[in-house]
Amino acid sequence: LHAFHDSTAVYLLPYQSNRKHVLMQGYFGSFSHANVHALDFEMPEGTTLVAARDGVVVEAKEDFEEGGTDPYYKDKGNYVLILHQDGSWAGYFHLQKDGVLVEVGQKVNRGERIALSGNTGWS
Repeated sequence: LHAFHDSTAVYLLPYQSNRKHVLMQGYFGSFSHANVHALDFEMPEGTTLVAARDGVVVEAKEDFEEGGTDPYYKDKGNYVLILHQDGSWAGYFHLQKDGVLVEVGQKVNRGERIALSGNTGWS
C-alpha cells in the first residue's frame, strides 16, 4: 500500500467537544510514540471521537476493557482504523469497551462520530 499524502487535506481535531483537551503526548513521544506520528489527548472516558478526515473504516476492535503502562498492554487496546483516499490512514486508539460506533467497510465523513474514548491498551 502506497500513500501519496494530500497536503491540502484539512484535519479536524478528533473529538466532538467544546472542552479543551490537553495534548499528553505528541509525535515521537518518549512513552509509546517513539517511532510514530501519533497524538494522545487527555479527556474523560466516553468522550465522542470524530473522524479527522473522510475515509473508509478498514479495521476496528472494541472487546478489551483494561489498560496500563506495562508493555503487556501494547496489543490489547480497542481502536478504529480509517483509510483515506490518498492512501494514508488514521488510527483512533485506547477506545472504550464496546465504544466503536462504526462498522468495517463503512464510509465516514470528516466530523462524523466514530467512537467513544477510553483508556484501553498501552495507555
